[in-house]
Amino acid sequence: MLLTTHTSLLYSQGRRLGAGQYPAEPIFENGREPPTSPLNRRNPWKVLGFSLITLGIYYLYWLYVTKSEMEDGGAEIPSFWLLVVSWFIPMFGWALALYWYWKFSKGVETVTDKEMRAVVAFLLCLLSMIGAAIIQWKLNKFAT
Repeated sequence: MLLTTHTSLLYSQGRRLGAGQYPAEPIFENGREPPTSPLNRRNPWKVLGFSLITLGIYYLYWLYVTKSEMEDGGAEIPSFWLLVVSWFIPMFGWALALYWYWKFSKGVETVTDKEMRAVVAFLLCLLSMIGAAIIQWKLNKFAT
């Protein structure tokens, strides 16, 4: 971590702090606090493994939680319930599901600063659990 922890070497406004004294604010190497990300780091192998073991239940949980984290990062993704409702519409439910996955993919593009394009993320979403593991691997580069 960039935070200096040895208190005897810390300087606060030009004066040295002694043992047991702490500065009013943390001092970082570059003088600024590192940027934080709303994304959580997850092991992609666990995402895949838990999704397979639970027969897709963890995959749905991963979609819901990751969607929420990406929304905190500025992505605009429709409600998860739109995806759930799409399963119960006989003729055109697939269109709703594809729409939701496309918006999810646009969210991936947003939070990765276009390092993973929406088209690639969309195709990975179509791979279901395997795609989720690959997307998580990419999201980990931007997670705190």
